[in-house]
Amino acid sequence: MHFVRRWASCFAHSPARMEDLVQHLRRSGCIRSEQVAAAMRAVDRKFFINTQRVPLSAAYQDSPQQNAAGQTISAPHMHAICLELLKDHLAPGSRVLDVGSGSGYLTAAMAIMVGESGRITGIDKVRDLVVASVLSIENACPQLSGKPAQKQTLLAGAELLGCGINWDIYAGNVLSDILNGVEQFSAIHVGAAANLLHEKLLAALAPGGRMVVPLGEDGGEQHLCVVDKDVHGNLQQRTVMEVRYVPLTSPESHAD
Repeated sequence: MHFVRRWASCFAHSPARMEDLVQHLRRSGCIRSEQVAAAMRAVDRKFFINTQRVPLSAAYQDSPQQNAAGQTISAPHMHAICLELLKDHLAPGSRVLDVGSGSGYLTAAMAIMVGESGRITGIDKVRDLVVASVLSIENACPQLSGKPAQKQTLLAGAELLGCGINWDIYAGNVLSDILNGVEQFSAIHVGAAANLLHEKLLAALAPGGRMVVPLGEDGGEQHLCVVDKDVHGNLQQRTVMEVRYVPLTSPESHAD
């Protein structure tokens, strides 16, 4: 899939609402489907930024912003691109893993796409960020609040900090042993750059599933990649575009 790269230019007139941002992302070619447009339209970005530090209008700019936990929420075009790459694996009923779930924006958007019969499991190693993301999702998507409609994904050794009818978010490190024995996922989104394809993540991907993951060294060249696993377990990898992400670190790393 080729994405035109016009998002780096500034808006002549800054969008004032989520619909304006969605239309901009359509024009730039980042949003190509109604499924993704509807999901992003349903999850208002204003609930995921720190409005005490940046103006509300910043929520609708196509640029990274500070979120409620003082971390950075990715630019909307990156959210759109990742959703488009995963959309065929985000059908109703799908089980999805969101690694480095961060602000929770993509967790919420994917929850909209998989519906009540699906399940999104987010995990991030920064506990304060997870706490803030849970509040953001609850405020942005009250329709996703309530008792889980499906069996929850249980990650042993990680701390469950929030859940709704089709989502749950944990604080923990996905490169520890928390995925052992967990049912495989039809889609995996990784929101941090890995220096290699980790076996734990590959093992968690179901046959016929897809992973979207940035690969590359911290401070070096990084590329957003798509990894598909066929029904026989064979892997096929392709590069989509150059990106810049924070590193995905192991539990042993001092970066934790």
